Amino acid sequence: MENNTDSGESRRILEVLSQARAQIERLKEPRDERIAIIGMACRVPGAESVDDFWNMLEQGQSGIRTLSEEELLSSGVPREQFERDDYVRCFASFEDPTGFDASFFGYSPGEAELLDPQHRVFLECAWTALEDAGYDTSQFDGKSGVYGGAALNSYLVNLANNPHLRDSVNPVQAVVSNVMGLMPSRVSYHLNLKGPSCGIQTGCSSSLVAVHEACRGLLDKDCEMALAGGVTIGQAKPEGYLHEPGSIASPDGCCRAFDEQGRGTLFGNGVGLVVLKRLSDAIKNRDSIRAVILSTAVNNDGSDKVGLLAPSVNGQADVIHHAIRKARISAADIAFVEAHGTATDLGDPVEVAALDQAMGEGLRQADAKCAIGSVKTNVGHLDAAAGVIGLIKATLALQHRMLPASLHFKSPNPKITLEDRPFYVAAKSIDWSGDTEALRAGVSSFGMGGTNAHAILETPPVKKASPEEEPGWLILPLSARSEKALNLKKSALADHLENASSYLPDLAYTLQVGRCAMPFRQTIVSKNIEEAVSLMRVESNAPMQAVEEPPALVFMFTGQGSQYDGMAQALYNQDVFFRSILDECGELLRPHLDLKEVLFGQNQKGALSATETAQPALFAVEYSLARWVMHRGVQPSAMIGHSLGEYVAACLAGVFSLSDALHLVALRGQLMQRCESGDMLAVMSDEATLSPLLNDDLEIAAINSPKQTVLSGPSDKVAAFEQLLTKKGITCQRLRTSHAFHSVMMEPVLAPFREQLKKLTLQSPSLDMISNRTGKWLAADEATQPEYWVEHLRFSVRFSDGLATLMQMHRPVFLEIGPGKTLCQFARSNGDKTVLALSTLPGSHEPQDCQKRLSHTMAELWQHGVPMDWKSFHETERSRVPLPTYPFQRTSYFVEPSYGFSPSPQADSSSKKLNLEEWFQIPGWRQQSIPSMPCDEETVFLFAHQNHLAGFKQCFSTDKVIFIDPVHGCSEPGFTTDWDPLSLASYSELFQTIDFNGTRTIRLIHAWSLLPDGPDGFESLTVLGQFLASMDSRSLVQLDVAVPDIFRIESSDILDAEHAKILGLLTVLPQEIPNLQIRLIEGKPGDRFFQQIANEMRSPYRWDHKIVAYRSTRRWVRTYDPVPLSSNHPEVLQEGAVYAVVGDLLDGLGMIYACALREGYAAKVILIGRKGLPSPNEWDTWLATHGNQHPVSQLIQRMKALGREGVDFIMTSVDLGDAKAMSEAFKESMARLDNSPLQGVFYADVMGGEASCALVDLKKEDTQRILDHKVHTINALNGIIAELQPKFTLFQSSLSSVLGGRGFAAYAAANTYLDQWINRLEAPHVQCINWDACSLDEQEQTASSELMAQAMNPKEVWEATKRVMASPGLSQVVVTPRSLYPRLEESLKILEPANTDFSDIDSNHMNNNYVAPRTPVESAVAKAMGDLLGISRISIHDDFFALGGHSLLAIQAITKLRKQFGVDLPMRAILQGTPTVAGISQVIEENMAGLDEGEAMVLEDLLEKIEKDDS
Repeated sequence: MENNTDSGESRRILEVLSQARAQIERLKEPRDERIAIIGMACRVPGAESVDDFWNMLEQGQSGIRTLSEEELLSSGVPREQFERDDYVRCFASFEDPTGFDASFFGYSPGEAELLDPQHRVFLECAWTALEDAGYDTSQFDGKSGVYGGAALNSYLVNLANNPHLRDSVNPVQAVVSNVMGLMPSRVSYHLNLKGPSCGIQTGCSSSLVAVHEACRGLLDKDCEMALAGGVTIGQAKPEGYLHEPGSIASPDGCCRAFDEQGRGTLFGNGVGLVVLKRLSDAIKNRDSIRAVILSTAVNNDGSDKVGLLAPSVNGQADVIHHAIRKARISAADIAFVEAHGTATDLGDPVEVAALDQAMGEGLRQADAKCAIGSVKTNVGHLDAAAGVIGLIKATLALQHRMLPASLHFKSPNPKITLEDRPFYVAAKSIDWSGDTEALRAGVSSFGMGGTNAHAILETPPVKKASPEEEPGWLILPLSARSEKALNLKKSALADHLENASSYLPDLAYTLQVGRCAMPFRQTIVSKNIEEAVSLMRVESNAPMQAVEEPPALVFMFTGQGSQYDGMAQALYNQDVFFRSILDECGELLRPHLDLKEVLFGQNQKGALSATETAQPALFAVEYSLARWVMHRGVQPSAMIGHSLGEYVAACLAGVFSLSDALHLVALRGQLMQRCESGDMLAVMSDEATLSPLLNDDLEIAAINSPKQTVLSGPSDKVAAFEQLLTKKGITCQRLRTSHAFHSVMMEPVLAPFREQLKKLTLQSPSLDMISNRTGKWLAADEATQPEYWVEHLRFSVRFSDGLATLMQMHRPVFLEIGPGKTLCQFARSNGDKTVLALSTLPGSHEPQDCQKRLSHTMAELWQHGVPMDWKSFHETERSRVPLPTYPFQRTSYFVEPSYGFSPSPQADSSSKKLNLEEWFQIPGWRQQSIPSMPCDEETVFLFAHQNHLAGFKQCFSTDKVIFIDPVHGCSEPGFTTDWDPLSLASYSELFQTIDFNGTRTIRLIHAWSLLPDGPDGFESLTVLGQFLASMDSRSLVQLDVAVPDIFRIESSDILDAEHAKILGLLTVLPQEIPNLQIRLIEGKPGDRFFQQIANEMRSPYRWDHKIVAYRSTRRWVRTYDPVPLSSNHPEVLQEGAVYAVVGDLLDGLGMIYACALREGYAAKVILIGRKGLPSPNEWDTWLATHGNQHPVSQLIQRMKALGREGVDFIMTSVDLGDAKAMSEAFKESMARLDNSPLQGVFYADVMGGEASCALVDLKKEDTQRILDHKVHTINALNGIIAELQPKFTLFQSSLSSVLGGRGFAAYAAANTYLDQWINRLEAPHVQCINWDACSLDEQEQTASSELMAQAMNPKEVWEATKRVMASPGLSQVVVTPRSLYPRLEESLKILEPANTDFSDIDSNHMNNNYVAPRTPVESAVAKAMGDLLGISRISIHDDFFALGGHSLLAIQAITKLRKQFGVDLPMRAILQGTPTVAGISQVIEENMAGLDEGEAMVLEDLLEKIEKDDS
C-alpha cells in the first residue's frame, strides 16, 4: 500500500517537472515581436487622406504652396511686411486646420472653440485611422491604447487674451481643453478605448516615439490594438514668415534635403496616426496588413554633443544599430531609409554620418547600397507629426513596391561625401515591383534635445485569400451623423468600388463590423458589386429620418392557415443555423411525424392542410425562424402570437420548454383534427356591428383589426350568415379551414387537453408578451395556469386589442415571423398606416427566395435602429478591407487673441456693422460653476406646489421663506383673499401683508411650472410681472423661475415647447419692470434640483448666467457661439423648382424670398398670405381705389413684378392657423402648377409690429392672439410638411427670443416656442433663423429712422439665408450684423424707475422750425405723441425718437392710434418708416382709403371731435 502511494507521488512530481521543462523551453524561444500596421490616416500639406498623400508622393509633387497677395491680406499680414525681400510667402498646411466636425463628437460650438485645434484634428484622425483598419471600437472585444504627441500649445494664449472668454470660461475647462497630455485621453473617451492613453512629448520625434511605446504596450499585453501618431498645428491661418539668416527655416520655403543648396526646412501643419496590432493577431483576424514593424528603438544623445539642441552622430547611430539588432536582420537587408532630413547645414551631414556608422560596414560587406530620402521635401517639417508621416510614407512605399523620389535633389551636400559611402539619395522614384522577396525600410526621427527614434519595416506576409464562393444576398449598412454626410459616404464608396477590385462578402463584412452605426442610415442589399454601385447611385427623394434610439421591436407569430408545402425550404438548404434548429425540432417531433417529410417531401404534398400536421410543422418553422433572427442579435421588446403563434412566443419566453411545447402543440393539432368539421368566415366589420346579428350557433373566433372579424361555427350556419351579410352589403369571405376553431365546436377536446397541460411544469414568461385572451400583457399567474391555455384554445383571439396595447409602446416596429404578410396588414390596420411592419418568409404565392426576403427585412430593421450581431451573418471567415472613411462636416472654430465680443457696455462694437461672415451665432452651452459670492439671506417668496414644499423646505430656513401654493395661496397671517394665481388682486393682497421697510432685495422663486397640473406658467408669470410693474418700491426684485424640459443638452432630453414660451416672456420682463433681475433655471424636478434652485437664489446675478440648466450635478450656462458660415450654395435651391412662401407677405420676409427665388432660380413660387389680402382678380380694382403708398398696394406691385400669376407664381390668402384651409390652399396651388413636387417651404411671418403690446396693457386675449397665431400656424404647417415632404423647411423667428424688446412679451414667447419646437424636431433640413432688424426693401434704409440704420437689406437677408441653408445640420441660427454679447448685456441692465418728464427737452430748435398740423389726422397723431412724450406742441416734422421717445413709447403710440382710428397701422410706420407726425399720418390716410361708407362716417365724426378739441 505504501509502495503504491510512493509510486503515485513520484508520477506527480515527474509530471510537474515535465511541465516546468516545457515552460522553460517555451521561454527560451525568441518572442515574436513583430507588429502589424493595419490602418493609417493622415492630413498633410497638399493631401487630405492617405490615398491623396500617396498620389502626391507618386507624382513627385510638393504640398507647400505660395500664398497670393489676397490670401496674405485676408490673414491680416500687413502689406509692408509681406513686400519685404526677406518675407517668405510659403505656407505648408492641410485644408483649414481650424475646421472640426463638432457635432459628430457631441461638442457645442462654444466647447469646440475652446479645444486646441490639435486636439480636434487628432481626434478626427484617430476615428479615420480605425475606420481605415476596419474596426468599430464598440464591436471590438479587446483593449485599445492611444499614444500621441503634439507640438507646443499656443492656443491657450489666444483664449487668455480674449476678453469675453477670459471672463466667462471656467479656467479648468480651458486648461483641460488644451493640455497636450490629455489629447490621447480625449480620444479614448470619445471612442471608448480601455487601453493605455499616453501623451508623448519628445519634440520632433514625438510621433515615432509614440509608435515605439505603442509597440511595447502591445508586446507587453497592455492592449490588443493601439493608435499611435502625432499632430502639429503651428500656424492656423495662411501666412508666410520673415527669414532669419542662420535659422532652421528655409530662405525660399523649399526643403532640399542632402542637397548642396539645402538651407533649412519649412515648418508646417500635419497629423498622422497608425493602427497597430500584434502580427499574429492581425493574421488570425484577417486584417488588412499594410506593413510589418520588425523593431523600434529609442534613446537619447546625453551630453555627447556641443549643445542641448545639437544632433549627435553617436546617439543617432546607436539607436539605428539597436533597432537593426532587435529586428534580427543585417544592415544589408534594408533597401531604404526614410531619413529625418531637414536640409540644414549641420543636421544632414550628422545624420548621414550616423547612418554610415550604424549600417555602412554591413552594406559594404554585402556590396549593397541603401537609398535615403526625406518626406520633408514634399510637406515640410511637421514637428511632432514628422516621424509618423515618415513612417506612413515608408509603409506606402513597401505596400506599392515603389520608392517615391526625394524632391529638389540635384547634387549632394559636399559635407556629406556620399561618394565614399554606401548610400544614395532617391532623387527619382524606384520601382520595386519586380522584386518578389520581402522589402525592408528604416524610418528615423530625431527630436530637438536628443531623443532619437528608429523603426524598421517589412512588407507584409502574403494574405490568405478569402474563399471564392457564390455570394448570396448581402447587406451593406451605411450610416452617418447627417443626411449630407451619408450621401457623400455613398458616393465615395460607389467611386471606390468602380475603381478597385473588391470581394463583396469582405466589403459587406467590413461595413458591418468596421463602421459605427449612426443616426442617418441606409442599406444596400445586393448579390454583386455592379448592382450595389447602381443602388448607391440612386438618389432618394424621401426625407431621411434620424434614428436616435432602438425602436420597440415586436415579434408577431402567425397562426394556422399561413402554412404551405415547402415553406422555408430554401432557407433550410442555405443556412446552417436555421437547419440545425429545425432538425432539433424534427427529432423532438419524431414520435408524432416526420417533420422534414411533411415540410419538404415530394410525396407529402397537401400534408399541411391537415390540422394535426400543420400545427406542429408551423410551430417548428416559426420557432426556428425566431431563433435565427435572435441569433443575429435581434431581440424582441415584446411578442404576440395569433392563436397557435402564441405557443411559439410562450416557448421563447420560457413558459414551455421546447420539448413540452412541441409535444403539446402536436397533441393540440391531433385533438382538434378529431373535432366535427366546421367553417370560418372573415367579415369586414367590427365586433359591435356583428354581435347583435349573431345567433347561438355562431361565435366570434378572432378580432384581427378594428374592421376585420372572423366568425366560426357549423358550415350550414356560416353559409346562411354569409348570405345575410351579402344582402346587407357587408364584405365577407369564407376561409379555407377544416374546422370551426375557437368556437363551441372545440368543446370535446378541452378535457384531454387540460389533462396534458396539468402534467407540464409551466414557468413565468421571461419576455414580455401579449395574451390573445385579453389583448393585454400576459401575466405570470395566467401563463402558468393550465386553464388559461384551455380557454385560449376555446375562446376568441383578441388580436386587435393586443395590437392596440402594443401600439402604446414607444416607436413600435413589427416583425412577422412565419409565412406571408397577413399579420403585417393587421398591424397597419390597427395603427398608423405608416407603422413599420416587416415579414420574414414569403407567402405561398410569392417568389420563394427566403434569403432575399430575410436580408431585406434585416436591412430594414437595422435602418430603423434595431441592433444586429453582424458577425453572426458570416458562416465563413471574412477579411477586413480598406474602404472610404467618414466624410466629416467641418466648421471653422478659432479664437484669435483679440477675437470675441467685449462684454463692456461702453464698447462701441454693438453699433458697428460686422462683416457678413461674423453675423451668425448658434445657441450653445458651456459648463460653468456657480458664482461663488454668497448673497445676504433675505425673505424669499416661493411660489411652489404643495407637492414640492417638503423638498424645498429642506433647502431653506423656513422662517425666511413664504410659501405660496397655486391652489391654496399663502398661509401667512393676515392673508385672507381667495387665491387666484391669475389675478392681480391676489398678488396685491399677498405683498400688502409683508413689511418691506428696510428690505434691499425682494427675492422670488417661481416654481409652479415644475408640476404638470399646475397653473399655466406663462400666464401666472405675466400677471406677476404686471403686478411688479405696478409696485411702488425702490427695492431690487430678484426673480428665479424654475422650469422643466425646455432645452436639449443631452440626447435623452425631452423638450416641451409650451414651457419654452416662458423663456421669451422672461427676456422681456426686466426691460419693462424697474429694478427687476431675472434668472431662468431649467432641470428635472426632484430634491437635488430643489437644492440647486436654492443655491442659485443665494448666488449673485450675472447677465451671462441669466439662463442656467442642470443635468444631474452638471451646471450649464447658455451661450451664443459664433459660427462662420461660408458662401457655399445650398443643394436644396434648384433651378425651376417649386417653393412655397407662407406668412405675412406685408411685413414679413416672404416677398424677399419670393423675389430672390424668381430672379435667381426662375422658380415657381406659391405665395400663401394672411386672410384678407385681395385675390389676384381683385388687384386692379384695389389699385384703382387705393393710393400707391398703401402697404397692400405696394405688395400687389411687388407680386406683379414676379411674373404671371398662375404660371410663374400662385397667390392665395387664408387663415394661416386653420390647418384644413392651409392644406386646401397648398393642394389647390400645387394642382395649378401640375402637381410638381414641392422643393421647399419658407415660413416668413410678421416681424413683430402687430405683436407689440406693453406689458401693463397686455390682456389675456392679446396674448392668445399673438401666441395662437404663431402656434396654430406652426402646427398647420407641420401637418402639411409631413404630407408633402418638401426637401427643406425654413422658419423665420426673431431676435426678440434672444434680446427681448419692450412690448414684445407675448411675441418673444411665441418665437421661443418656435425655436424650441424646431430644436425638438431635430429633423434634417428643418431650420429656423432668429433675425435682427431687416428692411423689406432698399428704400427703407434711406428713411430717417436711426433704428434701421444697421438693418439688413434684402440682398443681405437672402445671402445670409443661403448660408444658413447650406448648413442643414444647424437647426437654429441667430443672424445679426452687430455684435451680440454687448447687446445681451445691455438688454439685461436693471431698468431705472420710469421718468416720463420731458419738460427739460430743448425745443427751441424745433420751435424755430415748427410746422403746425395741417389735417385732422395730423392733429390726432400730434396729440397722441405729445400726450405720451409730455410735450404740448409737436411739429409735423419732429422725429419721435429725437424728442426722447423709445421703442416702448412707440408701441404705446401705435396701439393708441390703431384704437383711435380703427385702422391696421403697421408698427414699421414708426420703427422702420418715417417716425414723424407727417409720416405716420400719411400711412393712416392710406389705410383709411379702404374703409367702407359706415366706417368712414364714424371716422369723420372722430376727426371733427379732434378738430374741436384742438380749437
